[in-house]
Amino acid sequence: MNPYEVLGVPFNAGQAEIKSAYRKLVKQFHPDVNKQQNEVRIRELNEAYDILSDPVRKDAYDGRNTTFTIEYEEDPRDVYRREYIARKREEGRRRKAEYNRMVRTTYKALRYVSFFAFIFSSLIAIDSYLPPYEYHEVADKGWQERMGRRRSDLVSFMQTRHFIIAVPHDIHIDYDYYATDKQMLTITVSPIFRIPSTVSVENKGKRYSGDIKQTIFSDNGGLHYIMLLTSLFVVLRKDYSNFNLSVAMFLALLLFVTWLIFF
Repeated sequence: MNPYEVLGVPFNAGQAEIKSAYRKLVKQFHPDVNKQQNEVRIRELNEAYDILSDPVRKDAYDGRNTTFTIEYEEDPRDVYRREYIARKREEGRRRKAEYNRMVRTTYKALRYVSFFAFIFSSLIAIDSYLPPYEYHEVADKGWQERMGRRRSDLVSFMQTRHFIIAVPHDIHIDYDYYATDKQMLTITVSPIFRIPSTVSVENKGKRYSGDIKQTIFSDNGGLHYIMLLTSLFVVLRKDYSNFNLSVAMFLALLLFVTWLIFF
């Protein structure tokens, strides 16, 4: 029971205020005035007034409800643990910031590469549609190589003054490499990159012709078109993201492999 709440007075109320409040409430709940059974209420009022009207009991009650602030020294282990966690978090943020700077710089460099790849692949695409040039040369030697485990993976090669080309088997087999007057090969090449596309030869009044294999033009996957679309995507994507970085790295690898194999 809180005597202050029972009498409806504040904690710092004086004796006059306490006495006035008590008398007012007693009259209000007295059986002669209020016909309801208020014995419990009257008993609470009396007990509350007995406590607050007696200076000794009031001081004892006020002292019991006083809130004390206890100061204590923090455990050094808790301090160290908290500082250690703070250092680890700060180190993690620093490493993440360094990683973000590194990948953003890498993506920026790869975007410069993509400009070159876009121009390069565009020229290859244009080169494939321009009127070709013709070279008329004789073959110095020819051979066959197995490019895989299957019989169909056997590829015929012919070497001329300017080219080493993969030709249809019939042209290689029927060609007389030891003749004094060798048959003339007609090799069509693209005007920009000089990429061979077709080869033909006349032998005993019969003309043999076919596409030259293992060039970027003969690639069924259309690597130069894939490079063109990929480089255009990277050029247009200025802002860094993990996906953009992955595409840019794929483009750089594709450019390197294309240059290494076909040029």
